[in-house]
Order: sequence, then structure tokens, then C-alpha cells
Amino acid sequence: MSNDLQQQIQPHMSEITHAKGLVFDLRNNSGGNSAPGSWFASHLYDKPTSVLQFRLYSGNNQFGAWEKDLLAPIQPRIVAPTAVLINGENASSAEMFIAHLEAAPNVRTFGTRSMGADGHPQLYPVISGVQVQISSWQERVLKTGQPIEQVGIAPQQPVEENMPDFCKYLALPEQGRDLSSEDDVLQAGIQWILSEERKNP
Repeated sequence: MSNDLQQQIQPHMSEITHAKGLVFDLRNNSGGNSAPGSWFASHLYDKPTSVLQFRLYSGNNQFGAWEKDLLAPIQPRIVAPTAVLINGENASSAEMFIAHLEAAPNVRTFGTRSMGADGHPQLYPVISGVQVQISSWQERVLKTGQPIEQVGIAPQQPVEENMPDFCKYLALPEQGRDLSSEDDVLQAGIQWILSEERKNP
């Protein structure tokens, strides 16, 4: 979730919008800047949509009022079936991105529950010489009413990772990753996309 993610994706928007299916592999993404994810997710919606509520930590164990986010549709619209791969290393802005993606039409999440860490932790003193880290905001998913903090986001289709093979896959250079057939989560996403294509040829 880097600051320049939007700039990286924009040159490929024509390719993305004409694709028959998309796979977003967000596994092991621990967050970063939430703005590029919100920008991309907005291409998946055809009307203004609120997915999350959030509130900011104001100190002394107090949070402000809950506010809704709002995703406004952005053209060109992405309508291809989109599989999103997630796991327990997803946190902070990556979890926001997952929530924004999975609430959109034609999207399905695969893998294991995300970490459940809203993010941007700040250090707060407890007693002399002791500090604790507390997330500086809290979020909850409007559809379920569930918080993200300490709960995470459950995939719509749970699939356990084959960890030894997955670690081998991640260790390969991006141009040489050829273990996709060993990746159960990826294969589940691909099979769902193919089934959606058969429904809507």
C-alpha cells in the first residue's frame, strides 16, 4: 500500500477494465497508505457506498464519534470478477482495502482471516518508563457491525495456505514464480473467476 500505488496502476487501467477476471494477491500486505486502495476500489462501484465506520483515538482511553466513509464511483468502472487473496498478515490500510473490495459487486475474498489491527499505532505512557502502543483509530464493517481491531476480516471463502509451498512461491523472483499450481488459495480464486465467466460468457 505504497504512496505511489495509484501512479503504478493508472497506466494499466485500460487493461484492467477489459480483463475477463482479476486476482488481487494482498497476502502478507501489512498496510501503508489507505488512499490508493480507496481510489482503486471506487472503480468497482456504480453508486456512492459507505463500507466502513471509523473513529479517532483522542487519548485517555477515549475515542471520538463514529463517522462513515464514502466511496464515490470513479470511471472507468471495473466489472470483471475479482478474486482477492488475504491472510493473517493483512493489517491496517490493507484491511481497509479488503473491506472496500469485498463489499463491491463481482468480488470474492479467499484465504484466511486478516490480522485485526486498525493501524497507525501511537505510543502512550502508562506509568513511569512504560508505554503501550494503541491504534490511533478504530473501524468497523457496516454490513456486519463487526470491528476490525482484534477481530479481522473473515474471507468469504476460507482456504488454508499450504505454507511451505507458499513461502517457496514468495521467495521466487516475480518474473519466475511458477508454483501457482501449488497455491491452494490462488487456485480457488482462479476457479471462482472461471465459474463466473461461464455464467456470463
